[in-house]
Amino acid sequence: MEKSLLLQHVILQSVNNMKFARRFTFESIDSTNNYLKNHSSLPHLTLVRARYQTAGRGQFDRRWTAEPNQNFLFSILWKKTTTIETLKQVEQAMIQSVLVFLKETYQLEARHKLPNDIYIGSKKIAGFLIESVMQNNQVQSFIIGLGLNLNQTNFPTSILATSVAIETGESHDVDESFEQFLKVIKTLLPIN
Repeated sequence: MEKSLLLQHVILQSVNNMKFARRFTFESIDSTNNYLKNHSSLPHLTLVRARYQTAGRGQFDRRWTAEPNQNFLFSILWKKTTTIETLKQVEQAMIQSVLVFLKETYQLEARHKLPNDIYIGSKKIAGFLIESVMQNNQVQSFIIGLGLNLNQTNFPTSILATSVAIETGESHDVDESFEQFLKVIKTLLPIN
């Protein structure tokens, strides 16, 4: 077992009615998506969260830069065979979860920018990465990863980015905010 593992909840843990089969939080990890890909025997609806990623990435292997203990960095494993339409529904639910969370919790107006980014004005605040395993036109499994800038205020000059802290003028408790975000996901994610 990795030394950086902080918490492992083997028993079912629920956020209201949404249950995660397992939930892991790492102090540091290369990538939450990579962890789930490398541990494919984990059950459906396993959630992996990191306080820091050394090799976080977005679409087309673009690097996702995040300071330690400042942001949401997590992935969810979906292991039920499903259709491409359901995969798209889950993607839309995650997008809506971010938009609703930002609006309801921080009164921030954000928008989805294709293919997988969330912006406030002209600056990126969040991004998704979905990786799927297909067989016979069916989605066998997929991993949906999300990075959301919560408290980070310094970004590389080559990136037009923002965070909740920049937009609201104050920092926020990362763990408490993350649990609030999971409650929003619970209301929108089609997990039946």
